[in-house]
Order: sequence, then C-alpha cells, then structure tokens
Amino acid sequence: AERVERLDSLVQGLKTCTASADAADATPLAQLLSLAADLGVSDQPPARPPPRPKKPKGPRAKPRLPYRVFRSEGGAEIRVGKQASDNDALSTDPLHRDADDWWMHA
Repeated sequence: AERVERLDSLVQGLKTCTASADAADATPLAQLLSLAADLGVSDQPPARPPPRPKKPKGPRAKPRLPYRVFRSEGGAEIRVGKQASDNDALSTDPLHRDADDWWMHA
C-alpha cells in the first residue's frame, strides 16, 4: 500500500513537472528522480529472463523412408513417394527398389 502511494506521488509529480516545464527550478525534478530511484522505476525495459535450457534430442528410432507403404488385396507391396524428390529416390536408389519392381506413374 505504501509503495502504491509513493508511485502515485511520483506520477503526480511528473505530471506537474511536464505541465509547468519550468527548467529554472530543478529541485522538484531532482526529488522525483530520487523517488523514482528509491522505487526502482527507470526508463529501461525489465531484464529478460535467462533462456531455458534446450531439450536434448534423442536418436531417431529409424531413418525416414521416402515413401509410404500400402498393400494390395493380393498382398503386393505398393510404395508411393511422399514428394517429388522422394519419387526420384524411390525409383533410382537401390536401397528402395528391386530389379523385378514394376514402376507406374499415376
């Protein structure tokens, strides 16, 4: 309650100083600056809190496949690329294709 009263006093004093704009009498301004310093009021923004520590990233369970796998009614595996570059990898990389595979574009 006392701090609020002192802050109100500071605000009223600042309003009075700006309204009169009398630079000849610097005593009230010096008193207001002293009051502001006592209250911890300044024109600086508050200090930022320290950054939170980064979450550790664990290893990926398995590498990302460049395709989705579907099964036909007969049980055949159907691989569909997720994006254009994945389609290229799917059709050219020996890790993802077999010589006996059939390729279709839809």
